[in-house]
Amino acid sequence: ASDSTAHLYILITATVTPNPSPASAQRAVPSYVLAADHLPERKIPPKQQSKYVTDAVTRCVNELCALWASGARADEHLRDQLVVFQALADGRSEVFGGDGREISPHARTAEWVAKEILGVRCQEEGIEGIAFEANRFDP
Repeated sequence: ASDSTAHLYILITATVTPNPSPASAQRAVPSYVLAADHLPERKIPPKQQSKYVTDAVTRCVNELCALWASGARADEHLRDQLVVFQALADGRSEVFGGDGREISPHARTAEWVAKEILGVRCQEEGIEGIAFEANRFDP
């Protein structure tokens, strides 16, 4: 949390090292970072900050645990930011948001924009990127 009485921002991160499955025992299974955060909608009065921090940390920890339990590799906010990179990548890429977790309306909108501008194919299995090259659009 910041020291400002106008804004308190909570961010909790966890580095997750998956248990290797028998199929992946021969190769290293990379760790990844999950995050959960909370920003209040309005100023928190000084007398209520302690309770706010306790409640916000509890919400963040619960969200982080839910992400981890679902197997997610990115939360809904990161997923919509990754769409542009998926669209520019070479080949199909996907970002696993976790079992039973729906893709956010923001991510769907980002996919639609990428489809309209770049002509990429967006499907449940991922996004087929355009293999962007720096000189691709030069005359």
